[in-house]
Amino acid sequence: MAGKLNGKVALITGASSGIGEATAIALAAEGAKIALAARRVEKLEALAKQITDQGGQALVIIADVTDDAQIQEMVEKTQSHFGGVDILINNAGVMLVGPVEGADIGDWQRMIDIDLLGLMKTTHAVLPALKAQGGGHIVNIASIAGRIPIPNYAVYNAVKFGVVAFSEALRKEVIKEKIRITVIEPGAVAT
Repeated sequence: MAGKLNGKVALITGASSGIGEATAIALAAEGAKIALAARRVEKLEALAKQITDQGGQALVIIADVTDDAQIQEMVEKTQSHFGGVDILINNAGVMLVGPVEGADIGDWQRMIDIDLLGLMKTTHAVLPALKAQGGGHIVNIASIAGRIPIPNYAVYNAVKFGVVAFSEALRKEVIKEKIRITVIEPGAVAT
């Protein structure tokens, strides 16, 4: 596959479905080598086959972004297999919504751990590689819910507001390092 991203390496979390899967296909079509990270091995293997059948390169990495050791291993596997990381797509996430009253607090913790802390920790793990190579691009998938509060989405709103705030602050920290930070804030999507 040849395109605008020839020779670039993209690590995508939450790559097994939805936005992550669609992003993997699109970046591979532009020539990027894709590290596919998620928990569902069967879906990742099917996606990797789809990419390689089209002439692309894909690496399957089983990883849970709530596990610090797995995050570090995900980054190290990507670097050792492809020789580096140029693009990080922080896409792993869950959306567990409902009213605050009577909510399952465990769902709140799960969203915070995956959607916000997982994104932050994965970014933290990739930053040294991007700095060492003189730049790169981090794309964080947030949501329109990160800007506009929605009833019954209070915790999801808070998490996505956090992703936006983290991204905007990080952008100011790393701009001189030639590391670009992009926040994508979709509403409902059909992927």
